Amino acid sequence: MRIESAGRCEMSRGPRTVSAVRVTLRTHRRKILTWCVPLLALLASVAPSYSSTYPRLDQREHLINSLGSNAATRLLYGQLPRPGTIGQLAAWEMGTYLIIVTSILSLLLGVSFVRGTEDSGMAELVQASGHAAPDRLRGALEAAFVFSVGLGVAVFVILGLETISIDELTWRGAAGLGVVTASCALVFTLTGLLLGELADSAGLAKSLGFAVLAVAFALRAVANVHGVDALHWVSPLGWLDAESPYTHDRWWAGAIFAVVCVVLGACVRIAGRGRDYGAAPLHERSASDDRLRVRTVAQLVWHLERGRWVVWTAIVTAVAALFGGMSGSLLDFLTDDTSTAKLMRELTGEDGLEASFFSFAGVLIAMLVSCYAVITVLADGTAEGDGTIDDLLACGTSRRSPLLARLLIALGGSLAMMVVAGGVGTLVTLSQVSHGADRYVAYVAGQVPAVLAVTGIAALVIGVHRRWGPIAWLPVAASAVLVFMGSVLHAPDWLQHAGVFAHVPDYAAGSAPGTGVFVLVACFAGAALLGVWRRAERDVETG
Repeated sequence: MRIESAGRCEMSRGPRTVSAVRVTLRTHRRKILTWCVPLLALLASVAPSYSSTYPRLDQREHLINSLGSNAATRLLYGQLPRPGTIGQLAAWEMGTYLIIVTSILSLLLGVSFVRGTEDSGMAELVQASGHAAPDRLRGALEAAFVFSVGLGVAVFVILGLETISIDELTWRGAAGLGVVTASCALVFTLTGLLLGELADSAGLAKSLGFAVLAVAFALRAVANVHGVDALHWVSPLGWLDAESPYTHDRWWAGAIFAVVCVVLGACVRIAGRGRDYGAAPLHERSASDDRLRVRTVAQLVWHLERGRWVVWTAIVTAVAALFGGMSGSLLDFLTDDTSTAKLMRELTGEDGLEASFFSFAGVLIAMLVSCYAVITVLADGTAEGDGTIDDLLACGTSRRSPLLARLLIALGGSLAMMVVAGGVGTLVTLSQVSHGADRYVAYVAGQVPAVLAVTGIAALVIGVHRRWGPIAWLPVAASAVLVFMGSVLHAPDWLQHAGVFAHVPDYAAGSAPGTGVFVLVACFAGAALLGVWRRAERDVETG
């Protein structure tokens, strides 16, 4: 059986479980590709970048000493292995990003495979086409296995092929990182499946899943900072240090990871056995018959979106604090290492080392805030599809009000997020350096026009058509590539300046805003107004 995105279903030959796997993967293919393609592309670029910047081991000595002695980097990445080969650096830095992002995606997919399909009605459609509940569960389990193993194989192939041009990479190390990636992906996909079977809504399952992920991260952080190696085996996020690709290459660790996954898979089968459709032992807090005290659409939207804002603010603030904690040692390192300092100047377009570092931090924070803003605005399309907008219109609300309310919430939430992150980052930076901390908050504040621009574009896209939402991510993704890879790819200056994050003057040094800043503000105003106007003119589309 095949199910198209528009809801069509048609029968196909073959075992029902195989068909259920195809349905599950096909339904989520866009999410999988959207997350995995950029992640794998970044993985493919890390080792060559290290090799071109530090071709010899002695050139990396100062880098390894600086990063290895910093508490903030040790908390996030762990202890940097010695002697510091290209493979060790890639696994230490990119391996951490890889398993964290993979774990988040896997958790979301696991919940969507089971509880998400029931909440959306897709599971009911599948069962009505001849697939029993056990078939769906087996299909979800096998889809989790296919996705996880496929991602691990992709990591292995990418790093394995790079051994041809980079002598310090090994096939054994590539296989180790592939096994760790596949194991982390599978264990968190199974965790999502288990929580999807136990919780009565996708929202509750995701909340519990992120709590599990937070505990896993905390255990790894404790292991990294205090050197408790045993905790690396307890936390799936610590399996990277337990297997130790390119250093110890403990191949037998994969067997232990496999046993954990088998046990977790058995728990999923037990939890899903005999469960009625839509039933679950864990429930969200009981609904109240009291009237929700909201008088405007904006108040309602904030009531629905405040949880998202809290989560994103915590993430962005943690990133800002991390950069603040690394500022002292990294600035000293940039002062002593001319190769890295040159690379940082090329990436940011700034001449001073302090300006380059804090500009880089400001771009990362702005990217995260922009993601929050785009997600918040695009939620209007989701509300339109599930009928919430129709319910609001039935109460006498104008057509433009829901999108306008989300636009205002996205703007207010983004600005508040940048204030909190910039303030915390500056305070942490003050504990590391004696001067230059004012540049941190200045470069974060300087990215406000960029966040405004991408928010306005998102409003325009969703205002024109609710299914055009993915287009809103193009400015964010393209600008990120231009900022971080433009100079490396030798892109022309005009193209690099086309990114929204490339127009931040050094306000702390008295620089005045350039033309690009006013263009971004004008882009926001024009796109937002046009999007809200178009939203009021077109028909509401549900389903």
